[in-house]
Amino acid sequence: MNIQQDKLFYHLTTLDVFPSIVQNGLLSRGDLRRQNLNFVDTANHEILAGRERLHLSDRIPFHFHQYTAYDAAVKSTYPHKKFIYLCLDRNYAEQNDFGILPLHPNCKFWKEPVQVYPYQEGFAKIDWQVMELTKQKASEQNIDDNYHKQVKMAECLSPANHRIPIFDFMAIFVKDKQCKNSVEEILRTFHVDNQPRIVVNSFYFKIQTNSDI
Repeated sequence: MNIQQDKLFYHLTTLDVFPSIVQNGLLSRGDLRRQNLNFVDTANHEILAGRERLHLSDRIPFHFHQYTAYDAAVKSTYPHKKFIYLCLDRNYAEQNDFGILPLHPNCKFWKEPVQVYPYQEGFAKIDWQVMELTKQKASEQNIDDNYHKQVKMAECLSPANHRIPIFDFMAIFVKDKQCKNSVEEILRTFHVDNQPRIVVNSFYFKIQTNSDI
């Protein structure tokens, strides 16, 4: 996959809430609650409780690729939802003081207290060899399945209470031409001139099997 060399970070959301994102920017879960803005809640609430304890609800999470267990679960649970990926340039994240969790925050494999590292330090702490493997390849190399899953769910996190305006995104990935037309129409409605690139890639939105993840 060559995830380490990718240029983007990925945030999965739905077409339903895209108008709100265009109007208000992409906000953290905490900011959405405080501003009483509607959003589609696809998160596991046990995991959310752990994130709350770590004060992560005020930071916007991005993944390093589109094949996390979270993405797979959401696409499988909501097969009729229209999903899109909002993609940030990694340089933007670094220049705007985003932090990195090299493992999923709720996992048992942390060897030190769970913390969000500064961008470069966190990037260096990621187990890139494991990150690049599919589940099948990890199994063939006798890598613990849960460890593999948690590495692949490493996160890049915005600073607390950081708003990301729509024109700061480098690209938006969509499943098909129909979804692309819908995204373009929403952007026109809100008179967004400096639009992100909109890319059709159906592969990113298929229901993933274990060997994909």
